[in-house]
Amino acid sequence: QLIALSYPSVGSRNELTETAETAATILGGENSRLYWNVVQAGISPRAGAFHVQYEDCGLMMLYGACQPEHFDKLSETLQTEADKLCQEKVQPHEVERVKNKRRTSLAVEGEAPYHRLTQIMEDMDCRGRPRTVEELLADIDAVTADRIFEYFEQYPINAGGHVASVGPLEA
Repeated sequence: QLIALSYPSVGSRNELTETAETAATILGGENSRLYWNVVQAGISPRAGAFHVQYEDCGLMMLYGACQPEHFDKLSETLQTEADKLCQEKVQPHEVERVKNKRRTSLAVEGEAPYHRLTQIMEDMDCRGRPRTVEELLADIDAVTADRIFEYFEQYPINAGGHVASVGPLEA
């Protein structure tokens, strides 16, 4: 059984885009809350969250896969983690862990011609001008636990979303 919870989010032109990306990673990236509280808890072999961004809008997606008999537990746990993220500030060490990884990735991507070209193309398409690596790093550095909390006040993931589920057909 697959489940996806989707919620409105910011687009690529919004100043909170990097904040949304960081929040999604804290919730559902590697070594994330969903990894420890869903996957490692044995509820689902795959669960996570990610931020999808278009020019002027975006989505925050939470997802998981499980045996059909575990669907209710998976759905409940995804919602519990979403509630916690919206109601309590994330820990500073969670933010720093993600920012450190993002900075490292950005440095590596900035040195690889293909990745840098795609960054420039996306910036031209969405912003009308390319950003420097220093500007991208400044966006990462601006993310804080307070800013993530403010993001979830504007774009909550504990109400107003959509649920999609796909599973086996009844015989």
